[in-house]
Amino acid sequence: MISSSDTGSAMMTTAINWHGFVKDLRAHTQSAAALNSVLALIIVEVRQLGICNSLWGFDAGEFVVDDVKKRLGAMLKNVVTAERIAHARIAVIIRDIAIPELLSVSAQKIINGLSKPVVFRGEAIKVDVSLGIAIFPQHGVSAESLLCEAELALDSAVSRACSFHITDSPYADKYSALFRAHDNLQQAIANENLGLNYQPKFDLKTRLPVASEALMRWHLPDGGRVRPEEFIAVAEASGIIEQLTDWAINTALREIAELNDLNLKMGVAVNVSATSLYDPAFILTVESALAIWGVPPQLLTLEITETLLMQNPRLCFAHLSRLRDLGVKVSIDDFGTGFSSLSYFKTIPADEIKIDQSFVKSMEKNSDDEKIVESIIGLAHNFGHQVVAEGIESSETLHKLQAMGCDIGQGYFLAKPMAMDKYRHWLIAEYG
Repeated sequence: MISSSDTGSAMMTTAINWHGFVKDLRAHTQSAAALNSVLALIIVEVRQLGICNSLWGFDAGEFVVDDVKKRLGAMLKNVVTAERIAHARIAVIIRDIAIPELLSVSAQKIINGLSKPVVFRGEAIKVDVSLGIAIFPQHGVSAESLLCEAELALDSAVSRACSFHITDSPYADKYSALFRAHDNLQQAIANENLGLNYQPKFDLKTRLPVASEALMRWHLPDGGRVRPEEFIAVAEASGIIEQLTDWAINTALREIAELNDLNLKMGVAVNVSATSLYDPAFILTVESALAIWGVPPQLLTLEITETLLMQNPRLCFAHLSRLRDLGVKVSIDDFGTGFSSLSYFKTIPADEIKIDQSFVKSMEKNSDDEKIVESIIGLAHNFGHQVVAEGIESSETLHKLQAMGCDIGQGYFLAKPMAMDKYRHWLIAEYG
């Protein structure tokens, strides 16, 4: 391995040894079972690897991974394997765990030990990691189930923007179903069985469409559909939600670019997952997609849920600010479901507030919900935010929102979601 002082451009990579690692894990779990001992599996993800590669080159990223792998093997007792199992992930097997309850201390030791920057060709590169931890036999009695636990624990740590997460309990049967669903979803992406429908968003003063929300749809070969809440949950649990989010952004921008070519200047809103938002590389993904499809950044709105915003406001605000610096708009979705965010109103880096449809739908029958909607509209306007109301299903609700000064509306009363072909024809027929 070339050191940081070497000037050559060639560098050996730290090989990915997935099959060898799984073989080792099986052997160690079998040995632990025979000895009635406890074993821990820790998966470490190097979070900033994509940024590192972008700023300093592929060699720098490989050097960081190799350095992390070496440090992991040196800083903990009873480490029997420290192996790279994916582009940015290293798996560590620790045997003979005497007190499993102290694994959180070991996790913190890893985080502290890796906090020292890696020096590569004179550049100090900060190492940011997340850890997923599972214990044998408490969380899994086979190598496969233990690996599933650790992977999902890591995903949980990343989605919560935490340094580490120790899995809670085993769900072997759930994992089996999860991986079947995961494989089906991967196949759906490859076979182009996924598509986007577009639900128009209207200016409530003019009743003209100004944008749409891109809604993901999974069409089965037999003509059926998988509900979005089901396959989005699978994508989040199985670790491919980032791939799905990237696909949605690129597909939406490609299709919106086709509308722009027809002089139909319609914006589009795309929902963003927690994993994507907390990943610094996501900002580069958005910037690249805008450049590839030639869509003006102001036509793209990224929607994040209020609960996601509250998980880690500081990091979330920082990334949202960088996205807005690109010219992209930010919308806070499902607003009103997490009241603590009201205290962040004055600093929230957003362009619009999207009132949760549960309040909008019940306005006609519940005066308290009507007051909540009116208060959110007034508060948002006071801080310079545009307001979107979703879930408009009657003329009465529409008229109330117009009287309150709500800016944008969407819902079945105004227009249902449509595939791009139908959406394009509808725009041309109605407003072209």
